Amino acid sequence: MRQVSGSVAWMVVLSGSLISALALPGEASTPHQFSSSDLRLLQEGSEGGMTESLLTPPQPSPDRGEKVIPTATTVTEWIAQIEASIIQITGIQVETTAAGLQVVLETVDGALEVPETRSIGNVLLADIPNAVITEAFSQANPIAGIALVSVSQLPGDRVRVAITGTDAPPVAEVRSEAQGLVLAVTLGEAGNVAEDDAIQVVVTGKQDEGYNPSSATTATRTDTPLRDIPASIQVIPQQVIEDQGVNRLSDAVRNNASGVTTSSSYAGTGQGEFIIRGFQQNYNFRNGFRFGKFGYIADLSEVERIEVLRGPASILFGQLQPGGVVNLVTEQPLSDPTYTLQFTGGQFSFYRPELDFSGPLTDDGSLRYRLNAVYQNAGSFRDEVNSERVFVAPVLQWNISENTTLTADFSYLYNDPVFDRSLVALSDGSLPLPINRFLGYPSLDDYAEEQVRASYQLEHRFNENWEIRNAFSFSSILRRVSRIRNWIRFSLCR
Repeated sequence: MRQVSGSVAWMVVLSGSLISALALPGEASTPHQFSSSDLRLLQEGSEGGMTESLLTPPQPSPDRGEKVIPTATTVTEWIAQIEASIIQITGIQVETTAAGLQVVLETVDGALEVPETRSIGNVLLADIPNAVITEAFSQANPIAGIALVSVSQLPGDRVRVAITGTDAPPVAEVRSEAQGLVLAVTLGEAGNVAEDDAIQVVVTGKQDEGYNPSSATTATRTDTPLRDIPASIQVIPQQVIEDQGVNRLSDAVRNNASGVTTSSSYAGTGQGEFIIRGFQQNYNFRNGFRFGKFGYIADLSEVERIEVLRGPASILFGQLQPGGVVNLVTEQPLSDPTYTLQFTGGQFSFYRPELDFSGPLTDDGSLRYRLNAVYQNAGSFRDEVNSERVFVAPVLQWNISENTTLTADFSYLYNDPVFDRSLVALSDGSLPLPINRFLGYPSLDDYAEEQVRASYQLEHRFNENWEIRNAFSFSSILRRVSRIRNWIRFSLCR
């Protein structure tokens, strides 16, 4: 930079909302305290050779809570002043006292400036200048009458303490002690709330994923966020299944998973296979175990979500077609007691009562259960065609220790539909018979199916990153076909 005789030369540095002016000697000005963003610019300028220059900052702004400090004559001294003026809050403690509670902002080096407090609605605010925290802090309902205590970082190296009362703004006495800054909080009176004041609404709770689940287990066999899975996977959550009112697996998958169709319904029995990306998949999965080659019937009352994995990643489950897999993830016992009764009715004499009970079996909640039970009976627009189904699925979960869990489940399904092959169409596509005509012998139809499943899963967590899992599954499918078919097969074998 060249000296200009009889005048002042300026160099302007812009960074976001920061405008710092650096000047050569020639005019005196008032010293100014800068924030951590200024420090970064000064360090960059110092590395570029801007050292031992006389620096004159602009007038401090009272709105930002800045104060005047002695003038620095070099970049090195200026950087040292900035570092010394910003206080690091190392810990936050919320302690209960006889009068209410106290919030302690712990520091190691330096003392925090005692701020003034103000109230907005039911919220007491205290903005502390020249301070930083590593991460935001919040604690809900520390005592009766206090809804929330939060500490957050504000722009300009300021830290805000917000204490929300349930009925009125709290009252705080702020003092500086050896351990740090202490806010002694007492409950305020309800009449102190002004009607024109703004009201801060605090909502706490767990996010309900609903239609947008964030993780899946099918692609990696671990509970992995969907954004981290390098595969094409789609999750159909329970909320979608309930809102659509479907009770058949084929309807739930076909309505929500693109690129997936069904080959047939096997004469109206509810069986069949999925075709994924042009490949006919003979197996479906339940909690990662394949179940049945053909004729798998799933009742959706016990299903928490359906995961559809497309593409050759399906070979993770063994010898399968490369189109993909459909995996059903079942419901698990809940810690809180839940009792749900549901009844569904529809046309053609369709009715379906079901129950879903869950909760703890012991006082400490280490042993929990879940029970799903369904009865379904339905007619059809086809003459002499009807169906009946019974389904029961109990689950037990035992927390053996804090890190070890054993889950055992059992299910029984009985399905008794009329075996209906539908109508015969002529070569020109016409139907010579009415669509309600049944071409069969209802008195001779004896088709029925029983499915029995049992499994367990043992998990032990070593830490947040490592766990070991052992699982076993048993399944049995028994089909009873019509007597006339058995007789024909026996005659041919003789």
